[in-house]
Amino acid sequence: MTDYTYDPTALNPVLAGMGAGAIGAIVASLVSLPLASPDEAIANTLSVTVVSLLIGLAGGGLWRRLRASSNGRRTFLWTQIGAMIIALIAVAIVDRAFLGQLGPYALPLAIIIFASVALLTPLLGASHLPAWSMWLLAAVALLLGAGLIGRGDEVEQAARALVMAASR
Repeated sequence: MTDYTYDPTALNPVLAGMGAGAIGAIVASLVSLPLASPDEAIANTLSVTVVSLLIGLAGGGLWRRLRASSNGRRTFLWTQIGAMIIALIAVAIVDRAFLGQLGPYALPLAIIIFASVALLTPLLGASHLPAWSMWLLAAVALLLGAGLIGRGDEVEQAARALVMAASR
């Protein structure tokens, strides 16, 4: 038995997942700024945003499927944890094979993105927010991700300058 009741005025689960991914993208983009990117052409705030939105859309599709099942929330949460572990293993393989230092860059971002999708998708899916609000969140995330490309180097240099000045 499930405690789920269909509500036609609730937000579409896929849009809820996209909104959760957009929130995760905004936070992850800001967190990525002081992190050392192994390759700014591949690992930048825009790629973090796009990946987060895709993870959110996939999570929303999964939530749509699981929300009415018994233990749907628990199954969704454990599935997201499993997906995060698989993503981290993939990051470790790519880090080892191609890009050095991808792990320290991607680990905190993956945790932020998967946690936001896992925790916020069911909450947003039960809300009565208008669909356009999720599209707006996604647009803001994409604009922020595009606008912050290359800004991480500036933050890193400023932090080094502060450390050097403080050590004198």
